[in-house]
Amino acid sequence: MSLIDSLTPKNTREIEPGLFIQKKGRKYREVYPAAWNGKINWYNFVFGGSAFKTLGWFAIILFIVWAYQNDVREYRNFYETVQGDPNGYCEGVAKLQITPECTPELEKLGLCHTLKGIEFNVSVVDEN
Repeated sequence: MSLIDSLTPKNTREIEPGLFIQKKGRKYREVYPAAWNGKINWYNFVFGGSAFKTLGWFAIILFIVWAYQNDVREYRNFYETVQGDPNGYCEGVAKLQITPECTPELEKLGLCHTLKGIEFNVSVVDEN
């Protein structure tokens, strides 16, 4: 048995050019044969019956693979890093110190804020 014979569906008739039906028990259904009359129909061979359905599933699978490669793996690696050594991950992170005075230099940088009449500024304290 050749490849073309194995791709040709059994109990199938061509009603019109491109329209095939196959008898299954007492019912008929439309089929999209990958081979017919000794020739391979490459479109049906690659995409199966409904091209839109096949392309839709293909797009969903590609999106899942792309999302895993780009986003999910990064989040997983981040959480594994933090979970492995939380104190080591937080080393080198500067602490914030809130002081009530505002200098002209901080004002130029826009770091002085007024909150309900109380002036304060936020500055980074390096403990190293």
